[in-house]
Amino acid sequence: MSTRASDAFARLSLILNLLHAHPGGLRMDFLADQVGVPQERLRQEILDFYVADTLGVRPDTIVFVSADGREADPTSADVVRVVSDSPSAEIGVELLSPQRWLEVYEKAARVREMLPDDEALDAAVRIIADRILDGVPRRPDSEIGRDLATAVRKRLAVRIEYSRAWKPGVVSPLVKPLRLVETSRGWELDALTMEDQMRTYIVDRMRSVALTDQGFEVPPDSAERLAEHRRLTRVDLVVPHGYLWVVDRYAESSLVTGQDEGDVQVSADFLPPVAERVGLIIVTAENSFVVGPEQYKDAGSRMAEVLLAHHGLD
Repeated sequence: MSTRASDAFARLSLILNLLHAHPGGLRMDFLADQVGVPQERLRQEILDFYVADTLGVRPDTIVFVSADGREADPTSADVVRVVSDSPSAEIGVELLSPQRWLEVYEKAARVREMLPDDEALDAAVRIIADRILDGVPRRPDSEIGRDLATAVRKRLAVRIEYSRAWKPGVVSPLVKPLRLVETSRGWELDALTMEDQMRTYIVDRMRSVALTDQGFEVPPDSAERLAEHRRLTRVDLVVPHGYLWVVDRYAESSLVTGQDEGDVQVSADFLPPVAERVGLIIVTAENSFVVGPEQYKDAGSRMAEVLLAHHGLD
């Protein structure tokens, strides 16, 4: 392989890594800046590679889209994203959002009513309902995970000793576990408090779990409430170059929408608690700030106060 071809292949490898880390896609000008070549040269290298019959294998598909997410002409599109031909390579079953699973379930259930003799469809609908919406996905591989999975399956309240992520101290709430969910951050437990408030607890922050003999009934509107609880909120931020990893750590997904020589503008989607997640980005990435919505512009100062209190420096 020639030096020029080797350099292009190395650039493409880096580009693919960046795109896999940002499923929503990245701007071409941003990618070109990351690999240090002109934008049009990088665009041509991407197109040359994906029209060539390289080993007869296409593990990934490059899609060129406009800024609003619509497929666009590859020779002029602003944004590029990667789609894997292997579903497990891009996203796991348990990583699909609860809202999306609810939509899939509702559509499949309606089709099943019209095709009552379709055994495969019936089995698929029951798997979605039983394993995902009703909270019995595979469990975390730990004693705590096994106890939580048992509590979810048997509908038993649990007492958890929990180190809070956003405020100082350890709490020991009694909760009604609804489901375990595997996210990009690891395993999480969606549960109802005894006051009927929806909460999410990160399994890695649980010091211990104690099963009780106190049973409970799952509310009939639990699927809708869970979907609302995990509804994403879009926040636009500006962070310095080199700090996109901070956004990726606290956001569910992100899209670079602009840049200059010092900063990158990002649109990111967050799960609750949104203000706390945004605040952690602001205090970690020096000179970063929120563009909008207005209600999150002081998230950094509020999180700084929480962290100061946590370390006894307030």
